[in-house]
Amino acid sequence: MNYTLDSMFGIKDKVIVITGGSRGIGKEIGVACAALGANVILVASNEHNMTILNNDLEKRNIGCDTMAFDVRDENAVFAAVTTVVSKYGRIDGLVTGAGVTHIADAETMEMDNFKHVIDINLIGTMTCCKYFGKQMLAQKSGKIVTVSSVRGIQGKARVSAYAASKGAVTNLTRTLGVEWGIKGVNVNGIAPAFTKTDMADAFLADKESADWLISRSPMGRFGEVMDMVGPAIFLLSEASRFLSGMMIYVDGGWISG
Repeated sequence: MNYTLDSMFGIKDKVIVITGGSRGIGKEIGVACAALGANVILVASNEHNMTILNNDLEKRNIGCDTMAFDVRDENAVFAAVTTVVSKYGRIDGLVTGAGVTHIADAETMEMDNFKHVIDINLIGTMTCCKYFGKQMLAQKSGKIVTVSSVRGIQGKARVSAYAASKGAVTNLTRTLGVEWGIKGVNVNGIAPAFTKTDMADAFLADKESADWLISRSPMGRFGEVMDMVGPAIFLLSEASRFLSGMMIYVDGGWISG
């Protein structure tokens, strides 16, 4: 093999769809992929978020396509696959970045809130994997990168819905990796520890919570969205061609410490 940066880690001209693309980790991965020459489609959950996203991309002169659909809606996801394939002829990568959380004591958790987190984080991930994965299976090639969390293997008080959803995403990743690896589709994931995003603002506003997180981190800091970019691009590239069903813990040593 001719080992070059492009042949191993290059994603130039790849067609990559990223859900949760209007903010946080998903948006940062998308911006990075576009900077490296990929054809990126950032997915927002609704037209309002897409408008905000498009305005930001225009200001920053970043070339990405955008789409608005609900990751839980099978018809909308199927239509999105059709639209992307009609334009580009294929889909090379999918990053399932759409996710929410809800913080509450388990004994007072409203079940509608619990179901909302499960629906977006788990059902939304599976729905996108199913339909975008079907296209990749037809191509006999493709890379899927799920976004889980250290909460997928560790409990923490007051995040029962989030932890349950991410534990399921972790095992879904393993299962799809086993099922689809032999068919040419690699399914792997990244699992961040606490990362500074707008979803985390309320938690960080509490000094006691923030101080505990810093003290708990072996690297002595929070994760940044840019910390997720390298592992995601590795999993989207040919360098990860023999990885299937794996979860990379991008956690600053959290689960080891």
